[in-house]
Amino acid sequence: MAFRRLLPHSDPLIRRMAVEGLWEDDSRELVESLLILLLRDPDPAVRAAAATSVGRFVYMAECEELDERRFDLVRRTLERVIMNAQEEIEVRRRAVESIAYINDDPVRRIIDRAYSDSDPHMRESAVFAMGRSADIIWADTVLAELQSKSPAMRYEAARATGELQLKRAVPALARMAEEDDPIYRL
Repeated sequence: MAFRRLLPHSDPLIRRMAVEGLWEDDSRELVESLLILLLRDPDPAVRAAAATSVGRFVYMAECEELDERRFDLVRRTLERVIMNAQEEIEVRRRAVESIAYINDDPVRRIIDRAYSDSDPHMRESAVFAMGRSADIIWADTVLAELQSKSPAMRYEAARATGELQLKRAVPALARMAEEDDPIYRL
């Protein structure tokens, strides 16, 4: 409850930390507050944290634990943020990651567009989203990214292979586990 009281705080760092502190609060009343922050907060770090935070409500909706009205509101808001070319890339990519729980053609197109983006961070979020989607359609892409020159992309691909339960990834993951970098070994 204390974190909720800090959502309108004047300091953006405190607002962001309040959003992050609410990570396990799945009360439906929180949805609207997070969406307002996502759409209106002047600080991009707060908007990005809100975009990440609403992902749990997308997941709840996919598990039929969130009412249709709130789910529609969350989905429309995430889609609006993703399509807003004026929005900061960090906010847009977190929105892509959050909407990825939805397994339908419009979301597949969102992930595909994110993967085709020229920004490498958006591409990393697309691979994250591929894993989160649990949609095997992304298997070949995720497997290919295990060979990426980008350490961050290889990390996201390794995580996504687990989400997708790709047994074909085991040899590549075993090689990664032998790398010098402890992040890959983990």
